[in-house]
This record gives sequence, C-alpha cells and structure tokens, in this order.
Amino acid sequence: MNHFARIAAIVSIWVFVIFAQIDILKLSVLIPVYNWNLQRLFNELNEQLVELDWDWEVLCLDDGSAEYTTENKSLARNLGFEFHYRENRGRSVTRNELAEWASGDWFLFLDCDSGLVKGNFLKKYIESTNRAEVVYGGTVYQADFPGRDFALHWNYGKKKEALDSGVRNKDPFRSFKTNNFLVSREVFSRFKLDESIRTYGYEDLMWAEVLKVGGVSILHIDNPVLHRGLNSTEKFLRNTSEAVVNLWKLHDSGKLHSPTPLLKCFFKLRKLRLEWLVRWLFVAFHKVILGNLRSSSPWLPFFALFKLSLLSQLAKKASAFGSK
Repeated sequence: MNHFARIAAIVSIWVFVIFAQIDILKLSVLIPVYNWNLQRLFNELNEQLVELDWDWEVLCLDDGSAEYTTENKSLARNLGFEFHYRENRGRSVTRNELAEWASGDWFLFLDCDSGLVKGNFLKKYIESTNRAEVVYGGTVYQADFPGRDFALHWNYGKKKEALDSGVRNKDPFRSFKTNNFLVSREVFSRFKLDESIRTYGYEDLMWAEVLKVGGVSILHIDNPVLHRGLNSTEKFLRNTSEAVVNLWKLHDSGKLHSPTPLLKCFFKLRKLRLEWLVRWLFVAFHKVILGNLRSSSPWLPFFALFKLSLLSQLAKKASAFGSK
C-alpha cells in the first residue's frame, strides 16, 4: 500500500468512526387521507424532504375514501411514500394507527388538504424539536375570495383560525389543532387520541386537555399550512352541527374539564335565564339568519347564534331526560 493509499484508508476509518457516533434522527410525516388528491402536497413535501439532514418516511392512511385512492396510491409509490387503505373508522383512530406504524423519533401530522406555504417548512419544525415536545404551526387561508358557495368557511377560518403564534400562545391548549403539528414519539406513545370520538369535532381539544393534565406543554410557532379544503356553506353548517352535538356530549359525559367559549356563553345565558331567547331568536329569524350565512358576506355573529341555538336545544332535550 503506497503512502497516499494509506492516508486515504486512515481518513476513511476516521470518517466512519465519527459518523457512526452521530445519532441521526428520523421524521415520520403522517397523513390521514379522505377523498383528496394528494399530488400537490406530495410534490411540496418531496421538494423539502430531499434537503433534510434527518432520515424520513411518509405514511398515509386512507380512511375509507370513495375518490382518488388509485391516483394517490400510484403517486405515493413513485415517490417512495407508503399508502394504506381501509374502511372508515374515524379521524382519531386513523392518527393513532399511523403513529403505531411510524418508525420516526418525531411525528409530523398533516391533514391531507394542507399546502406548504414556506420553503423551509420541514426545517423549521426540526429546528423546534429542542424547544418543546408538541409544536403547532398554525393555519392560513387563501387571500382571494373563493366565491359565494365557500364564503362562510373562508370568512370564519380567516378571522377565527388563522391566528399568529403570539395570539395562540396566550391560550396554547385551546388554540391547538390536529391539522398541522409535530410531536415526539415518546409523548404520543403516552397520550393517544381518544378513539371514542368517532364523529366530527373537538378531538383536538380533548387531546390538548389530556396533554395539559399530563404536564406536557404545547409550543405555537409561525409555520402554517394553507387550508386548501374549503367546505361549501351547506357542508360547513352540517359539520358545525355535528361538532356542536359532539361538544355537548363531551360536556354532558364529564370528559370536557374546561368549557369552550361557546359553552361559557351558553352557561352565562342560562344563568341569566335568557337561554330561551336564543332559541326564540333563531326560530323567529331563521330564514334571515340562514340566508345571510349562505350569502357572499356572512355575518359571523349570526353563525354564533346558529351554534348557540343548537346547543340550547341539546341542553333542553337533555334536561327533559334528566341529564345535566
């Protein structure tokens, strides 16, 4: 072996020793899927994943979709992502199953209708791993008016959900959503999502409460995803109704330890004996209220009245049957 070959061999051995001692972490990107074409999200993820110093994997679980399953499976295979399909079992079950399959040290949960608005989205999350065990990046909505059919969801999202981290960190557990968050494997192994919540709404709030009781903090940062999947007003009203029913069930069962702003408002009205007035106003003016909510310029106080009226009806029915 000549002199240069001997030097090269020594350098190679030292490089191997140095890198063998580096514990390379792994990121698992976990995507629950339901009736959504994943091409744009896959392409955005792929552009950023190849730049990471970490190992990574992308796991998708389709929760009983009727659309795009063949296309999504093919897209995933071409990019080296995993794609699984099974019958519908609910949002919490899907996320828990994805976590069970994941092999990463950190889990990044993304809703399938998300868009990556920052070129350093993944790197920014990785940089936050030394600051907290649960990190929420936030949500933004498109700037352009989406049209009358989607105006209610768009208006509500921009004013109530698209909040910067400074606002969200003032009430970190209440502001948490499951559409875009990073969590360590260790934390998620101890605190799974509540699989008894099978219908739409408030599973994120319940998980945040579990974390709070368990002494796990949530850090909010400005690393949002674009919410691409705007619902039509009719679907948004149906989803909201389902969520309010879920909220009352969680309260009535004693699972919900701290009331939401909607519940607080309702209980104040009940204390003032004005609960009946909410129901009367909605019944008397429901055509005007629903007409406005279906318009191009929905008024959010009408939307609040819609939810309060439904909550009041549920409470009245529960009282009739001897519940809380």
